[in-house]
Amino acid sequence: MKFIPPMTANQKAWITSNGSWSSWEPWERCSLTCGGGSQSRMRNCTNPPRDWGGERCHGPSRMNQSCNTNHCPVNGGWNGWSPWSICTKTVSGIQIRFRECSNPKPAYGGEHCNGSRALVRECNKISRCHEGNIQMVKSVRVNFNCIG
Repeated sequence: MKFIPPMTANQKAWITSNGSWSSWEPWERCSLTCGGGSQSRMRNCTNPPRDWGGERCHGPSRMNQSCNTNHCPVNGGWNGWSPWSICTKTVSGIQIRFRECSNPKPAYGGEHCNGSRALVRECNKISRCHEGNIQMVKSVRVNFNCIG
């Protein structure tokens, strides 16, 4: 075994080791999938670490940035039904009412409203069916089958 004598102050100053940063770690997962989240990444003062009174690493150990700043999809929602229309005939007619997919309107790839935009019902019904049971009401073809 070889004997190593203690170092002098000048020898210690000569072998000091200043700290240096490691490479940045990968970015963490974004906090949100849309609408503006944040993410960070880290680095360590270990390449090499500070030793023998050397200088610490300069600069930040953490970096932050915005991510997924795209708009979130907005799914459509129905507004309320319009009032029923006036009956199309005085005997065995139909009435119709509408609603719009605008509460809210679909946006940024969101889903359109599910379900029907229009409702149809009989009005002024009698027990005997009459001819002419297909009507055009506000540009919507309505096929009404008469049941005896």
